[in-house]
Amino acid sequence: MISLKDELHIIVIQQLLEGTITRDDAARICGLSGRQVQRLYKKAKEHGILSIRHGNIGRVTKHAIPQETIEYILYLYRTQYSEYSFAKFAAILIEQEQLNISSSSIYRILHDAGFQPKTKQKSKLISEDDEGADAALSQ
Repeated sequence: MISLKDELHIIVIQQLLEGTITRDDAARICGLSGRQVQRLYKKAKEHGILSIRHGNIGRVTKHAIPQETIEYILYLYRTQYSEYSFAKFAAILIEQEQLNISSSSIYRILHDAGFQPKTKQKSKLISEDDEGADAALSQ
């Protein structure tokens, strides 16, 4: 998938290659320096217009959690740990399953899978002082 920024660069550099705009115009439109536009122009001329896209397109980061691990996490949460909060589940994964994955990653994985985080429900405690104040207000 190509980003809007890369798409803009491709369109503008293509116009530069065709001679319909100047390098300064291309730099202004793209928000780049003239030198950066010159580098993109040279790269497109030598290797084709699509070569100016970002170099990491389609690559998986080296720190990405493997899909098998994500599926295992979802399986465990569905079958054994659904009553726990996401943070507690992350701690259980470390202690009992030897999966050292951050609670923020667990949150993202579970949330993306459609699970909603558990929230503490605050009980409404009414003290005797509050009841007296309410009675005084109603008079």
